[in-house]
Amino acid sequence: MYFFHHPFLTISVFSFLFCNSFFSVAAFPLWTSSKHVLWYKNTDEFRLKGLNWFGFETNCRVVHGLWATPIDEFFEFMANEKYNALRIPLSYELMNSLDEPANPDCLGQNPWMVNMPVRDLLHMMLDKARVHQMVILFDFHTINSIITEGPSTDVVSILDVRNAWYNILREYHSYSNLLGIDIKNEPHGISWKEWGQYAVGFIRQVQHDFPDFQGLFFVEGIQDLNDQSVWGGSFSNMPEDVRDMLGNVYSPRVVFSPHVYGVSIRGTSAVYDDDNLFHTWFGFIQDEQNNIQGGIVIGEVGGFYILDDYEWHEKLLRYLQSNNITNAFYWCLNPDSIDTQGVLQQDWKTPNQGKLDFHHALQPNPTFLRF
Repeated sequence: MYFFHHPFLTISVFSFLFCNSFFSVAAFPLWTSSKHVLWYKNTDEFRLKGLNWFGFETNCRVVHGLWATPIDEFFEFMANEKYNALRIPLSYELMNSLDEPANPDCLGQNPWMVNMPVRDLLHMMLDKARVHQMVILFDFHTINSIITEGPSTDVVSILDVRNAWYNILREYHSYSNLLGIDIKNEPHGISWKEWGQYAVGFIRQVQHDFPDFQGLFFVEGIQDLNDQSVWGGSFSNMPEDVRDMLGNVYSPRVVFSPHVYGVSIRGTSAVYDDDNLFHTWFGFIQDEQNNIQGGIVIGEVGGFYILDDYEWHEKLLRYLQSNNITNAFYWCLNPDSIDTQGVLQQDWKTPNQGKLDFHHALQPNPTFLRF
C-alpha cells in the first residue's frame, strides 16, 4: 500500500457553492440516478450487470487479453453472459496522450489495432459496446501506475487532473452509451471532508464546462480505518453538508460507488464481516430516513471465490439481495489480476462458472437498451 500526502484546495468548495447560483443542467439528461435507481431518459430503469476490464492504465495502453483472443470474442462472451456494462480504468498519463498507440506486444490476436492511437481505440470500445447494448464507465484509476490517496500528487495538481478528464470528455461525451465517469479510484488516507469537497467541486465544474455531458458522476467512498473498509469502500463518516450536496442537490447525476472486498484482499479479518458492517459502509444510503436520493452501484467486488472467500461472497450476496442492491461491476474480466484473478481463467477463454453464477444471482435481469 502506498501512502502520500496530497495537497487539496484550501478554498472551501462550499464557500462559493451557496453564494453563486447553480448551473442549470439539462432538464432531462440521458442518465439519471434517483430513488436509488439508475434511469435512462428518465423512463427506463437500468439494471446494471457490469465487469471491470483493465489494461488501458497499464503499459499496454489497451485492455488486456488482446494478445490471446480477438476482441470480438470477448464482447460475444460478455453478451452471452448478459453483461451490459464495462468499467474501463484509465491512467492520468494515458488521458494526456490519446494520440499515442497501444503497445503492439499486447495486440497479438488483434493485428488490425497496431498503430491505432488510443483515441481511436477508446472510440472502438464505445462503439463495440453500443453494438452489444452495453454501456461504459470510464474510471480515473492511477497516476504514475499508483492508486493515489487523493486525486492529486505533489507533481500532479487538482487542475492537471481536471484537464486530463476534460481530454476524455471533449472526445467522448456525446456517446449515449457513456454511462458516466468514476471521478477517482479508491480514495484512502484522506478524510471525508477533503474528499467530499473535491467531489462536489469537481461535479459542479464539469457540469458548468460540459453542459452537453449527459452521463453520471460516480463517487466512491474512502478507506475509513475505524470500520475495516477497503480503499474506496466507506461512506460511514460522510459529513452532512457533503451528504446533502451529493445525495440531494446533485442527486439526479450522482451515484454512490463503494468497493467491497473480502478474504482475498483483507485476509481472515473479512471472515467476520456481517450485515451490520455492510450496512455501515454503504447500505445505510438507502435507508428512507436519510433522504439520500442517489443510487448505489458497487464499482468493484471480487476475489478468488474459494474456501473462506467463497463463503464471504455468499454472505455478501445474501445481504445485497435482501437490500435490493443489485447493480455492480465485478472485478474483473482479467485472469491476470494477482489478488482476485478473474471471470476468465488463465487461457482468457474458459470462464470461472462460480463467479458467473454469483453475478447472475445478484443481477438476474439486466436491462438491454438500443442506443
